[in-house]
Amino acid sequence: MLEATAYTTGPLNQYTAIERGEESVFEPVYDTDGNQTLIRTSTGIWQVAYNAENRPVHFVNESAKTGGGMHLRLHGQAAHSQSERPMV
Repeated sequence: MLEATAYTTGPLNQYTAIERGEESVFEPVYDTDGNQTLIRTSTGIWQVAYNAENRPVHFVNESAKTGGGMHLRLHGQAAHSQSERPMV
């Protein structure tokens, strides 16, 4: 049986609270550009940093702070605008 998930939104139509079953309520965090900077996935809670083009470029798993987590940094074409990409 699937657990019900309840979403609460704010005036900018961003999620302000996500509640699933008996899990604690998750409250996403957003930067001043509206990018979600605190995300919960099936692999844990992640902090996300964005570049000037609002593309996610750095992910840190919250458990990394206690020594068991993971850092991901995106490099290459994903971090550049189309006009900056080298011609092939």
